[in-house]
Amino acid sequence: MAPVHSFPFGVQISTELPPLEKILEDLQHLGCSVLELHTGVPRFHPDHFSKSQRRVLRQLFADAGLHVTLHAPESLALLLPFREQVQGTLGALQHLAQFAEDLGAATITLHIGRYTFLGSSDGTAPMEMLEPHDAYREAFLYGLDHLDSIGFPISIENAGSFHVPWVLAILEHGLPDTVGLTLDIGHLHLLQPPLRDRVFALFERFSDRIQVVHLHDNDGTHDQHLPPGEGTVPFASIFRNLALSSPPLLVLEVRPYTQIRPRHLDFLARQLPYNLATNQGGRS
Repeated sequence: MAPVHSFPFGVQISTELPPLEKILEDLQHLGCSVLELHTGVPRFHPDHFSKSQRRVLRQLFADAGLHVTLHAPESLALLLPFREQVQGTLGALQHLAQFAEDLGAATITLHIGRYTFLGSSDGTAPMEMLEPHDAYREAFLYGLDHLDSIGFPISIENAGSFHVPWVLAILEHGLPDTVGLTLDIGHLHLLQPPLRDRVFALFERFSDRIQVVHLHDNDGTHDQHLPPGEGTVPFASIFRNLALSSPPLLVLEVRPYTQIRPRHLDFLARQLPYNLATNQGGRS
């Protein structure tokens, strides 16, 4: 019989800004062992933390038994129309990587970006388009050629124009294994088949590259970021079909995280084919 893995879980801090002491207290109460900081929130921008403050934070997180991960600002992307913009992303990622390293973080989640097509009525291109415009292609390939210069694990999330061939180009570009994936289950639920099936097939194929899983619920109409069990996301079937063999960091991307109650974690635990690794001193 295959061993039952215990997967570390926790929350993302993004829309709400309670004192750090309150955040750590809430995490302990829920039994969380993972903390994701969304650096698109000004409070968590690297420039707001001196070297000494970063050392203090790293020790606080270590004492609390937390795995830390960062989410890059959503303005950063690899899928942009000009090389200069991609260069800006790479520079900002390098800055963010130093912050992540100082905090002892495991990875940085990054959106691939959004392909804007000015010939359409809403300004966006259908994700089924086979190829981006040449300007996007040149800038995108430049980003791939320089992504390994970041020198820190980056996880590409299924958000924005997560067009499977472009993501495959990242994963098959000869980059180091530190370039992985963040699976956002709430975003996956919003896609219609057959696109949803194509995106999920990519995560199945590269399941060993999944570093982070974002967990939140919705009713299938828009990105509501509800606690698990409050929408229609089929968590059980997704995880059963994904068959993860090694534990990524499970992040409840509920906004605000203060909505999360023990009943939501109990619901989630019943959906997973493995155990939630409860942090010592938290809920049992």
